[in-house]
Amino acid sequence: MKLLFLDIDGVLNCHEFGREIMCGQIHKDKVALLNGVLRATGAQIVLSSAWRYLVHRGEMNLRGLEWLLRSHGILADRLVGITRED
Repeated sequence: MKLLFLDIDGVLNCHEFGREIMCGQIHKDKVALLNGVLRATGAQIVLSSAWRYLVHRGEMNLRGLEWLLRSHGILADRLVGITRED
């Protein structure tokens, strides 16, 4: 199995904070690059981003996190896990 360890902040978005939406934006061009790598390699994603703490804190499960990534355009059924807490 090919795994891609993905960080989101600073990779798919930047640290610009949208005051009206109260968060940073995922950039579609970066998602397109990621999806290209996923298609070309057949890799699955292990999330190493701070976003994994949504699962560690019990605010979301892995399936919900996968849906969140899909809602930003990341290919479906690619998230297979998250890294452990620091």
